[in-house]
Amino acid sequence: MESITLEQAVALLEQNTAVITDIDNIPLLQVSGRILAQDMKASFDNPSFDRSPVDGYACRAADVEHASKDAPARLKVVREIDAGQYSTEEVKKGQAVRIMTGAAVPPGCDCCIRQEDTDYGEDQVCIYRPEKPWGNYCFKGEDFKKGEILLKKGTRLTFVESGILAGMGCTQAPVYRRPRAAVFTTGDEVVLPGQPLPPGKIYNSNQALLTARLLDFGVELICVKSIPDNPPSMAEALKEAGAKRTIMLNVSGPFHSPMLIPAGEELLLELGQVEMSPLTVPYITNVGAKKVTDISETKQLLAKQVSSPVCWMQSMEYLIKEGVDTFIEIGPGRTLAG
Repeated sequence: MESITLEQAVALLEQNTAVITDIDNIPLLQVSGRILAQDMKASFDNPSFDRSPVDGYACRAADVEHASKDAPARLKVVREIDAGQYSTEEVKKGQAVRIMTGAAVPPGCDCCIRQEDTDYGEDQVCIYRPEKPWGNYCFKGEDFKKGEILLKKGTRLTFVESGILAGMGCTQAPVYRRPRAAVFTTGDEVVLPGQPLPPGKIYNSNQALLTARLLDFGVELICVKSIPDNPPSMAEALKEAGAKRTIMLNVSGPFHSPMLIPAGEELLLELGQVEMSPLTVPYITNVGAKKVTDISETKQLLAKQVSSPVCWMQSMEYLIKEGVDTFIEIGPGRTLAG
């Protein structure tokens, strides 16, 4: 059998795999770990008003131009504006307003004075240092402006992006549908945990390991079951799963075509021997008009070798990042590599 390079094998796989395009609009509090399906643009300026970055007093810079500790500027405090409050009343010459961090700066003011540079006056305040026009002053739209793309399509959403979406006023976000997976473990020598352990048998550890790891990747599990070591049972499982997914992945041992023949399908593409260690023969096939990828004892041709669960997990993470649709794990429950 003629061998091909790793790059050629990956190219063949990419040509025969589908990328998830289905989009779900889900609530904001459920988006963590999902992949954004479209650019998110701001629909307004944020903040939508000029605001103070300090606790202190808002006033006219011209009124405190010559202020000093020895000769403070004395201004009449006409009102107080706290965060969340808004005033349209203009502050005039010789006046100031008590203001809190994040509060909207009223008309007539072009600077804010830190309260540490004042005597904390309530009816009248003494200002001990000058401030330039627009000093300690945050302008409308300083965080982001209307029409600006804040999150790009394809971004993996974390708590950071969740906060950005909330700041945009979003209650939900468009994300790609999660990859779907079915975990099939085989082996007449294994039994499920919780069942009596007969002589000569061992417990099935692969099912729990793979299921937990797929959940770590954010995969939607649609089927988890143990399959007896016989072709009819496997064929029936494949037929059932093939109607629900695009990609099925075998990583735990040779997935020979006789297993597929009872399901009414034959191999469509055989990649051949790949120049990597260990040398393997992976296949791409078709079940129920759905693509099936058989990567016998490899990590999808994307690593030097697969001799431990860690290698397989790294390869699974790659496919999920690349948008590969769905996976099936078929193999002995005894060991990951079969």
